[in-house]
Amino acid sequence: MTGIQIVHVPYKGGAQSSADLVGGQVQLVITNLPEQINYIKAGRTRALGVSTLKRSPQLPDVPTIAEAGVPGYDVTVWYGLCGPAGIERTLLEKLNADLIKAVTSPETMKRLTDVGIEPAPGTSERFTAFARAEVAKWAQVTKDAGVSAD
Repeated sequence: MTGIQIVHVPYKGGAQSSADLVGGQVQLVITNLPEQINYIKAGRTRALGVSTLKRSPQLPDVPTIAEAGVPGYDVTVWYGLCGPAGIERTLLEKLNADLIKAVTSPETMKRLTDVGIEPAPGTSERFTAFARAEVAKWAQVTKDAGVSAD
């Protein structure tokens, strides 16, 4: 979206990229907030922006990337529970209700929000629509960027 050219370092996970950022081997990382929150709070790294459209409750003074000058920038890390396409509706509804109950318990909510995760449980229909929209969005991003599988 900005046209900048940077060198992509393909880390296998956030722990090593965070260690290299703290150690000065790389100048920046784009990673999930739980990977960086403790470094940020300890003053070992500095958050330049959050990738979501709204600011993080954990870092309210850190602007969104859109606020920092890249309008429309919206990258959200999300997790979902998936099952077989033919799962019985009653089983799906029971699993969904149990998952919502577990995720929204006060203890779980606190643990997740403490590390910068904002749970947003909902219906399977809402998740399916969201996942399809994400696939379409990222297909367009890769096409616009000229990314190929070659």
